[in-house]
Parts: sequence; C-alpha cells; structure tokens
Amino acid sequence: MKNEGLIFIPDISGFSKFVTETEIDHSRLIIQELLEILINANDLGLEISEI
Repeated sequence: MKNEGLIFIPDISGFSKFVTETEIDHSRLIIQELLEILINANDLGLEISEI
C-alpha cells in the first residue's frame, strides 16, 4: 500500500519580529485569527495534524 502525504508549512514573513515587538495580549488574538483564516481556507479538505 502506497502512503502519500502533503506537508504544508506556511511562511509568515516577519512573524518572529511581530511576536517579539507586539504585546502578548494583542499578538495572541491576531495569531489566533490568522490560524482560523488559514484553517477555514482549507478548500482541499486537508487533515490538520498539528499546529
């Protein structure tokens, strides 16, 4: 049986700088919203295994 998979690693330019320069309360909400947008845009029906 042949196993196939897809690894999707979004590259969020400036992410490290954003995290270190933004207050944690604000960055937590923004990152949560970004992840929700990425998950909801899953038109291919990919299974999420880890965030």
